[in-house]
Amino acid sequence: MVLKNGCKIVGRALFGLGLLALLNTFTYAQDKAMTAKKEYNRYWVSAGFSLAYGEVVTSRSNVTTGNDQKKIGKYPGIMTSASFQPKRALSVISGRYVINAELFQDDSPGIKCSELGALYGVRLNGFIVSTGLSRVWGVDRGKKLSDPDPHGVISGGMYEKVTYAKLGVPIEVRYIFPLQWCSLGLTAFGNINEGHSFGGITFSIYGGKMQ
Repeated sequence: MVLKNGCKIVGRALFGLGLLALLNTFTYAQDKAMTAKKEYNRYWVSAGFSLAYGEVVTSRSNVTTGNDQKKIGKYPGIMTSASFQPKRALSVISGRYVINAELFQDDSPGIKCSELGALYGVRLNGFIVSTGLSRVWGVDRGKKLSDPDPHGVISGGMYEKVTYAKLGVPIEVRYIFPLQWCSLGLTAFGNINEGHSFGGITFSIYGGKMQ
């Protein structure tokens, strides 16, 4: 069930750009010929704002039975990345950091999920399709400890702070506009893991030697 939910989240996030990437593959031979002429390494960094959908634990069992109740939440976030493309190659090696978190929430603690991953991908014209391995960690709300105090500073309820850390499989499809040293791009990204899968869209600014 967890894997099914994770695949569904990531699938929704990747569908749009993934479809464009598939339609773009007919230019593979042309891009390969152009790439073969690149006698230099390419490298770039990026940073952007994202909107992600992820699995959230809404209530926990008293014992670890695997029967925790979950739903899909929506969170703003930030994604940063650094990439390297060797000369005369279509392959791209990347590292990325993602953080998705609640903002201005009433309940405490706030839900947060972070990811640090290493990815290997293939560049097809402006598209880069990648996957790899990552570390995922964050904060969930556990059992409810107290109700909101109508006269207090905190308007929401207090919950047990539950932390987690696990391995995940990052997936992403990037489109970078074909500019030389500074560019813009869109990324459909996701992570499949045990219990906290997520997926979303990022709008980023790029800098480096991309063409």
